Amino acid sequence: PPASGNQNDTANGGSGNDTILASDTNDSLIGGNGDDFIDASLGDDIIFGGSGNDTLLGGNGDDRISGQLGTDMLDGGNGDDFFITDDQGQDIVVSTTGGNTLEVRATSGNDSLTVTATAEGSIQITNNGNSTVTVNETIRNIVLNAGNGADNITIGDLTDVETTFLQVNGSNGADTINASNAVLGNVRIEFLGGFGNDTITGSPSDDTIRGETGDDVLNGGMGNDTIEGGADDDTIGGDAGDDSIRGGSGDDILNGNEGNDAIFGGGDDDVVDGDEGDDTLEGGGGDDTAIGNGGNDVLRGGADTDKLFGGSGNDTLEGGSGPDTLRGQLGDDSIRGGDGDDMLFGEAGDDTGIGGDGDDTITAGDGNDGLNGGDGVDRILGNAGNDTMLGGDGDDILLGGAGNDVILGQEGVDTIDGQGGSDTVAGNEGLDNIADPASEIDESFTLAQEILTALEA
Repeated sequence: PPASGNQNDTANGGSGNDTILASDTNDSLIGGNGDDFIDASLGDDIIFGGSGNDTLLGGNGDDRISGQLGTDMLDGGNGDDFFITDDQGQDIVVSTTGGNTLEVRATSGNDSLTVTATAEGSIQITNNGNSTVTVNETIRNIVLNAGNGADNITIGDLTDVETTFLQVNGSNGADTINASNAVLGNVRIEFLGGFGNDTITGSPSDDTIRGETGDDVLNGGMGNDTIEGGADDDTIGGDAGDDSIRGGSGDDILNGNEGNDAIFGGGDDDVVDGDEGDDTLEGGGGDDTAIGNGGNDVLRGGADTDKLFGGSGNDTLEGGSGPDTLRGQLGDDSIRGGDGDDMLFGEAGDDTGIGGDGDDTITAGDGNDGLNGGDGVDRILGNAGNDTMLGGDGDDILLGGAGNDVILGQEGVDTIDGQGGSDTVAGNEGLDNIADPASEIDESFTLAQEILTALEA
């Protein structure tokens, strides 16, 4: 039988059932055709089984072992070994020590792959009910590459498996990866969609899901998940748990669902919905729509023209640059327009609305609101409630509406109308037009410092 010597050798068995015995050097061993037995012994070796049913022993050293075609038994022995199986046949992968990595490569067709555990605690990967890869518990890192085609991958019960990191890579094609009924135990999973329009559903545990290229549909499932859409137009749902979601490039639809989520839209025009919980939402670049819904949420529009809706709860809305529309809706909200010509609506609750830079329109709605136009030529409407209104810089229009309001024009040539209620009005600096003679005009009136601080532009 072929045998390698004391140098760094290359041995090729060719046709036939070969036995290849290596020395203590770093050898390259190729079984070729036939049912081969290869023992690499010492050294950091590269072993290829070829076609046939092979037995490949790495021995000591950090070996790279590939079973290739046939039903193979791969044993790395001691050392940190890297195994490759082509998922054709009934392969068994074992190792004496930990720190090993296995890559399972599916076919180029449409595969149906199932990942489960055996009664002995080994991971078993089955393709189309035919070929099977059984991995013993000392393999700590497993990479499952689905290959080309529209593949279906299901993760099952892995309760009895020792601590293992499993990476599931959809590779090319429109793949469906489902771990919704998985029981992971000590197993951690990372899902990669690869190329194509993929559908990935995470496990009840804490998952990492990356859609990568394509229009992907990603759902984290239960647990505190990290989800990234990647390129193209993705639809992402966090489901239960405190999730971290990033849409990436493309026009994405992002929903945190339950839990206290952090959601970032990224580039392009995104829809970001926090749903339940106290969420942090950022639109990023593009014309974004952010919806807080339930909970006390923080919404940031970022660049371009954004629409922010606080929903229920006491929310914080920040428009950023660009002409934004911000609606506090229910709850006692803090609304800040930022740069650009913004429209701010407090609606229900005792809200704080600050226009910031730009020519802003601020509408208070119900409740006792605090409003500050900031820089620019602003239009401020108090509506119902006992409101405190500051014009800020610029030639502003301030309309108190119903209620007993305090209206200070501050700098610029302002137009002030207290409208209904017993209002206190002061033009402050500039030649102001005070339209409501029934208001109490008190140019010496000053607000308490804590109120001025709360309304700082």
